[in-house]
Amino acid sequence: MHRPSFNDLEPEYRRFVDPANAKAVGLLARGVAPLPPQVLVPCWMYLLDDDQAEVKEATSKSIAAFPLPSMKSILQSKIPAWALYRAGKFFESQEEILEVILLNEESPNTLVVEVSAKCSERLVNIIANNQERIIESPEIIVELEKNPRNLKSTTDRLRQFLRLAGIFVPGEVDEAAKKADQDASVAQAVQTEEEKKKAFEELAETEDLTDEKRMSLLKHIATLSTGAKVKLSTKGNKEARNILIKDANKSVSVAVLKNPRITENEVIHYSNLKSLSDDVVRIISTNPTWTKNYNIKLNLINHPKTPLPIAMQFIKFLNLRDLQGVSKSKTVAGPVRKSAKELLSVKRK
Repeated sequence: MHRPSFNDLEPEYRRFVDPANAKAVGLLARGVAPLPPQVLVPCWMYLLDDDQAEVKEATSKSIAAFPLPSMKSILQSKIPAWALYRAGKFFESQEEILEVILLNEESPNTLVVEVSAKCSERLVNIIANNQERIIESPEIIVELEKNPRNLKSTTDRLRQFLRLAGIFVPGEVDEAAKKADQDASVAQAVQTEEEKKKAFEELAETEDLTDEKRMSLLKHIATLSTGAKVKLSTKGNKEARNILIKDANKSVSVAVLKNPRITENEVIHYSNLKSLSDDVVRIISTNPTWTKNYNIKLNLINHPKTPLPIAMQFIKFLNLRDLQGVSKSKTVAGPVRKSAKELLSVKRK
């Protein structure tokens, strides 16, 4: 993935990296431009491929000197895919940071494909466990199989997972041809399964289900493969979403948040579920549309899996009553409680 051209660059970054303003670019490259980190880091990633060697060298030094915790915080937030790709290439040998980048859902699959063949065993497992990416880019499996740190059982399991979802890894086209040659009895069985599948899809898309149909939906979901659950998560009805958001497989629960029918009230409910996966909580907490809602911010502050910097950021929006509740809560992280107490003291003056 190449960086965008200057004219295609997002406006919030373009004005800071304008080659016509060499002095400002030089200050930015040396890390002395007064920019918020959320803007500064993507601009640095853009300047790493600048035409001027001195700009590239200064930028590399600035990135290397930037505090690691702050860098990780930015790279796990919502920044452009091209910036995450460039960061992944820059930090390719630094596993701690590369892990954060690979876990960011905004990171492009191109990066994952490129690092799969040579990353550590820990990162191999992280990549292999992201079944949503595997579905989108099956070639990841091919690259993982080139990695001497990969276990054959891991990629064999992924290949089987994709076959169950009706997806073939590059090089497995012959398998599809064999399926086309099944005899009439097998074809009839497939037709019957298709009819059942169609009936279930209609059930999963219908709102206001009766108790009987709701139970039928729950039982059917329990029989689905992970791939089928992921697909259902992105298009199912409210009942299906409420079931799948609690699924133990994070690929399934994360996919629920991509369902175009999801409502703000549902997100309020989800943000209060302590059993949610870290990934779901992180995605909700970094969605600017959802976090405009006061109740969602309050739920995230009280949620044990909300990243600490984000919970601290939301504290300032609380009213006095909720500030007092957070300051006394034993389930809230210590720094958050302390911040709530300090802000409460200031507001009462």
